[in-house]
Amino acid sequence: MFFLGLLILLFLTIIRPQDFMPFIKGERLVFGVMSTMVIAWILSREKKKLFYVIQDKFFILFLVAVLISTIYAKWLQYSFNTLFWIFKFGVVYYFCINVINNEIKLKIVSWVLVILLSIVGVFGILQYYNYDITSSGMTWSLSKGVWQIKGANIFDNPNDLAYSIVLVVSFASGLFVGGKSIIKKFFGIFLLWISAYCIFLTKSRGGIVALVSCLLFWLYFWIKSGRLRHFLIIFIIFGIVLVIAIQAKGYKEDASSMGRAEAWAAGLSMLRMNPLTGVGWQQFREHYKFDSHSSYVKAAAELGVFGLYAFLGIIYFSMLSLYKISVKNTCKDLRIYYSGFGGYIGSYLLGSMFSSRTYDALFYLCIAMVSILVRIANEESKLNGFEIVDFGMKLWNWKVFAITILVIFSLKIALQIIF
Repeated sequence: MFFLGLLILLFLTIIRPQDFMPFIKGERLVFGVMSTMVIAWILSREKKKLFYVIQDKFFILFLVAVLISTIYAKWLQYSFNTLFWIFKFGVVYYFCINVINNEIKLKIVSWVLVILLSIVGVFGILQYYNYDITSSGMTWSLSKGVWQIKGANIFDNPNDLAYSIVLVVSFASGLFVGGKSIIKKFFGIFLLWISAYCIFLTKSRGGIVALVSCLLFWLYFWIKSGRLRHFLIIFIIFGIVLVIAIQAKGYKEDASSMGRAEAWAAGLSMLRMNPLTGVGWQQFREHYKFDSHSSYVKAAAELGVFGLYAFLGIIYFSMLSLYKISVKNTCKDLRIYYSGFGGYIGSYLLGSMFSSRTYDALFYLCIAMVSILVRIANEESKLNGFEIVDFGMKLWNWKVFAITILVIFSLKIALQIIF
């Protein structure tokens, strides 16, 4: 029952018929289903556990950082609203990692996500051809002089739509390359076409970066040759430098780029204002006229060093976990899945440099899926007397802290160069 409820919740969250179907439009279906299922699950005798792997702990540390950040605002109603969001976000995450408790459920949920996002992609493509099923309407970009497709609710921004659809790209690539039948390979090509064409129609520069980086990270996790992996890492680093160099060229003449840099400078000022806890969850726009245009800047400005550390810890241990799984030959059946989520999170890692997705629901759902994947991989490897992924459960990690300081230092250097 709980697993079926989770699938319904995913459908309502991603397809969101309550946003465009007349007879249910405006109904709070997600909240209703989520509340019913979670309360029933809490009251049930089902096994419940908060922490299975280290990123589960970093996730709750991130939620604690969000709550602590509200102290700066000194606004009771705002703190209450934040607490409600934390409860909702946290309960759904831990509901997922407890309900999806075996390999079969992991595979079902993974492909349900891929199919639902593919449907969102189809909606976007049809919108371009004047069949606007969700009634979202296209967006006119003044800076680019083009029309951009978008989706409903969490996909109501062309950039957000593009950044989300890349999950389909990584799984479709695995299905095409690893599929053992013509039908699977054909379906993989079909999904690749839908996702790539949808991203193209968003006319999002960041979306193209996310697409390319997703394919590169997917390839990194897919291949087994250590030499090819090392070459690919060099290629990815070179690509990052090239993208930054292209973006930096004529930066001061580009109003959009300068606006992004000015937002970063504002975020750095907010961090100086309150370095430990930031200016508060979702308070960036209260202190500056535009959004941050960077998930890392947003995390630092709103949640301080404490929140940025937790945010980066989630990404670091998730990517490292996927790497550990990918280098072991005992997990061949999970190859499509660790490569699929690796491609998506890799694209998030790079794409988030230029987009505000610190609180993106799909990203944290994928982090939960990685947590489940780690547990399943460890259970399989225990049959051979070892664990593939074992980082312990300590929240303090000097590497994550060093990365946190490096992000802040790099931001300062970049702004000094720009201005």
